[in-house]
Amino acid sequence: MYYIADKKGLYFKGEIGFCVSGDKYRLSHNPPLYLNVIKKTQIEAFPTDQGGGMRGGDSHRYTVSLDSSANVVWYSPASTLCYPSMYGSDDCCNLKVNINLADSNLIFVNKPLIPCKDSNIRQDIEIKVDSKSSLLYWDEMSSGRVAHEEQWKFLNFENKLSLSCDNILAYKENWTLKKGMIPSSLAGFGESCIYATGIFYNDAIKKIDVFKHICNESKCTYSVGKIYDNLFIIKLIDKTGIGLNNMTNQALSRKK
Repeated sequence: MYYIADKKGLYFKGEIGFCVSGDKYRLSHNPPLYLNVIKKTQIEAFPTDQGGGMRGGDSHRYTVSLDSSANVVWYSPASTLCYPSMYGSDDCCNLKVNINLADSNLIFVNKPLIPCKDSNIRQDIEIKVDSKSSLLYWDEMSSGRVAHEEQWKFLNFENKLSLSCDNILAYKENWTLKKGMIPSSLAGFGESCIYATGIFYNDAIKKIDVFKHICNESKCTYSVGKIYDNLFIIKLIDKTGIGLNNMTNQALSRKK
């Protein structure tokens, strides 16, 4: 792990190495990632630098590049609190994720980002996959800390998401929420809700029916959009987050 600290925050860098030869494997990794090998056929990766949250000026950057039939589950173990900067409201909590898949399988599940009052958040997700890969990507954001009555009291939440399949842009989001933009009663949920985006590509679309069943049982509000026969997007709002927890547990199932 490498640390570069200044008045605006803390920068982390971690590395993973995993080599397989026959029935033997060699694993090496540096914090802030914890890895768990499951029967030599799948790796679980848990980023461990999120427990204390982020403050304006901090940056989290993840690059996940897989090839050669790799099979990985990436799972954030806890929600990430995003606090305002101590040095000025313009400093953002910056989250950058790059995913590159070639002939591999990835389940990437993020627990909610929770914006605190007066925080600024900038999230940028760039995903590139090929036709031989499978992807289940799940990302959540909260309206704010309910116990502190901070729902929708962040200053800005900027989100960028792009997905390219075989180097052709297939899906893109680019939106910004600002303080005061959200009505007091969003879709009948009042001020408290969790909003999620799911991407299901190739083999991952087999899990969509399971997710829809849980949505219906949990009374979540959701929609499923078909981009191609092998690419679907789910958008979801849940008042309590219980339905989302059930779904992420299903997404992390080790059953083939």
